[in-house]
Amino acid sequence: RQAGSLGLVELRSTFASSFHTPSDSRLSRVELRQGLEKMGVVVPTADLDRCVAHFDQSGDGLVDAKELIAGMRGEISESRRQSIREAFEILDVHKDGVIAVQDLKGRYTVAGEEGATEEVALQKFLAQWDCYTVHGVVSEHSFADYYCDISALVEDDQYFTWLVRSVWGLIGSGQGTELFQFKQEK
Repeated sequence: RQAGSLGLVELRSTFASSFHTPSDSRLSRVELRQGLEKMGVVVPTADLDRCVAHFDQSGDGLVDAKELIAGMRGEISESRRQSIREAFEILDVHKDGVIAVQDLKGRYTVAGEEGATEEVALQKFLAQWDCYTVHGVVSEHSFADYYCDISALVEDDQYFTWLVRSVWGLIGSGQGTELFQFKQEK
């Protein structure tokens, strides 16, 4: 819990850089230790052994990083899942099951990095939701995984629901985050 929910997001990204292929999220004992140490988490050998034994379902000595992170963050309530689904549905303008730059263009004014084009700023924004397999679009599953990581430190269901709904303008406020401001229709 010390690293917080953003620690889970960072840990996911750290592990993703160790994957042998984009579809293979398994980590060796060494890769697991290195990823944790990169985050400043030193795990005693006995604890690492227990972790590997618990998450190594096939007995091949490898740990599935996706399952490890899901186990670390725990389950989320249906009300949280519903708010995440609603946010995804709002962002998936073309209703094709993914969020792409085209879904966001024209809907949001992006206050990106200095000198970055809107396209680059939106691609960077999308990449945060798709840590395991970055390919320019974000599936509902990847979007939900990201918000489940964020959910890990928000104890109150009502607060989490309010947080997600307010960030994406689902509460009728017409407001977004400081980075994303919703364009007003004229």
